[in-house]
Amino acid sequence: MSTQVQDILSTAKAEVGNHEEYSGGHWVNDSKYTRWYGKIPGYAQDGYGYPWCAVYVTWVAHKAGHAGLYPKTAGCATAVNWFKNKGRFSFYPAIGAQVFFGKNGGVHTGIVYDYDDDYIYTYEGNTNANGSAEGDGVYAKKRARRDAYTYGYGYPEFAEGIKSADPAFKDEAPKGGSTPAPSTPAPSTPSWDGTSFPGASAFKLGQSHPAVTVLGQRLVAHGFGRFYKEGPGPRFSEADKDATQAFQKAQGWTGGDADGYPGAETWKRLLAAPKAAAPAPVKSTIVALSSAVKPGAKHAQVKELQQLLLKAGYGPIPGALSTYYGPETQRAVARFHNKNPRLKSAGKSYDPAIGKQGFVELQKEAGRK
Repeated sequence: MSTQVQDILSTAKAEVGNHEEYSGGHWVNDSKYTRWYGKIPGYAQDGYGYPWCAVYVTWVAHKAGHAGLYPKTAGCATAVNWFKNKGRFSFYPAIGAQVFFGKNGGVHTGIVYDYDDDYIYTYEGNTNANGSAEGDGVYAKKRARRDAYTYGYGYPEFAEGIKSADPAFKDEAPKGGSTPAPSTPAPSTPSWDGTSFPGASAFKLGQSHPAVTVLGQRLVAHGFGRFYKEGPGPRFSEADKDATQAFQKAQGWTGGDADGYPGAETWKRLLAAPKAAAPAPVKSTIVALSSAVKPGAKHAQVKELQQLLLKAGYGPIPGALSTYYGPETQRAVARFHNKNPRLKSAGKSYDPAIGKQGFVELQKEAGRK
């Protein structure tokens, strides 16, 4: 005779590979699970196109004949509160527990079918195999226990007890220690020191390794976070590969050196501090002198000439500010030339006419760059 947790896990496993509807070039959330649960106003697909990870868990519980063990809801946050109100929420994994992800557990959910010291193994609806934000079906997943994305676990009150890593629930451990074996033995993960290059085998699409999380975090630090929709995680995804390839190309690498898979040199450069961005060049505020600006003339730029002369200390200029290049402005220009004789017109001891080079020098004296 099967136990309640065995009923739940076998029902959940049988759904792996089931997909939602595909329409218009993308997945649309409409699934057999939302059709079973019912319409929610405001969503596409006539009300059936809503995220259905929590509904998948609800469906599994009903299908397995144990509806009361899990909350019937389409909302992850509602399910978290349901377990908390019963005093059956933990931050330790348990077999058959409903696991919650994201901020306060309100982003995503699934069912734990096994766990070890580093990972949990789950059945999840409305997810995918590539790490993107768009879920498309039911998958068996492997996730890091201590990843910040893993929030906590709701414990169903199984009649036979629950196998848990939480010391507070040790008295509920199934008698005799009989627990369902995982569908696939969990692969052992080699020890890793957290900083050295872990080897190319750590970076295989679809496989998990703690170094993948570090890889993603360093890529974000170097400015390549645009490739992630959910943030870095332990499973090497297409997002990790694309971000890595962009980083490699930014190093000037091409061909096989920029294939998106980290090597020792890629790892070394990622762990180094990001290079400070070169400061943007300062745009010069120096302007050219109009040929119409000359003694006795009227021109709009004469007012600017007067402002610069005053700011640089060649005043006073009675009657300024005006567009007239009159005697007072001419005397101020002559004072400028007396200080800068190299800018005088050849052969003149008194030079009231500003020249193009003189106008540039005057702007610099007035503080322009």
